Amino acid sequence: MKNLESTWFLQSPIDTEHKQYILLDFLQEVNEEIRRDNIYHPIQQIFSSIKGLKFSEKILANEKLDIQKMDQEEIQIFEKFIKSKFTEDQKEELRSIVDLSLDCLYKYAELGTSIWKKLEKRISVYNLTPDKKTDSGILLVRNLATDEIYSYWWSRYSNASSFGIMMKRVRISNNFFSISYDHLVNEILIDVGVQSITPKVTVIEIHEDFNEESNILKIAKELFIKDLENQVALL
Repeated sequence: MKNLESTWFLQSPIDTEHKQYILLDFLQEVNEEIRRDNIYHPIQQIFSSIKGLKFSEKILANEKLDIQKMDQEEIQIFEKFIKSKFTEDQKEELRSIVDLSLDCLYKYAELGTSIWKKLEKRISVYNLTPDKKTDSGILLVRNLATDEIYSYWWSRYSNASSFGIMMKRVRISNNFFSISYDHLVNEILIDVGVQSITPKVTVIEIHEDFNEESNILKIAKELFIKDLENQVALL
């Protein structure tokens, strides 16, 4: 499905009817994706759009903003406001566009959250090593229906403008669970070339059959990455 640009509601023409047409066209695509059981990307898009609209509410209300705390999407919206130099009439029209769009998107967000929570209940997370501050580690995702293991090496990165988590799929010779996870961990360390360290090892067990393209695997990895990012924020 097409991405809804972060500044879609700020682009010319600033007209409520025109913007509702764009939004409804997008939501029709969301409906089609949900019918095909492809919910990951649509839900991400819905919540991203809500976030952008809520941020624009603050700008339109002349709230004080800290550019140092803005993410890339918020910076794009903020810069669009500055470059566009909207008139007072256009700002009033934008308030209407934001209000109507949020009302519509909140309904889809409620549905998406309900579906997402049902999927989360099928996901169990375990730490096989003591919880410690580390910049890298191993994630093992186990398909409990087949005992197949999807293995990943993750590491943190940071530079002057951003930080985040990088995740690399590690394809091992025997990717099925047998007696323990130890031999899988050892093979991954050899493959990555870091046998000398004791990594943080996390196991995610998913209580359904899935493959590498399945939504539930994407959601499981998303939850894992979000948890790592939250740990950094708390430091």
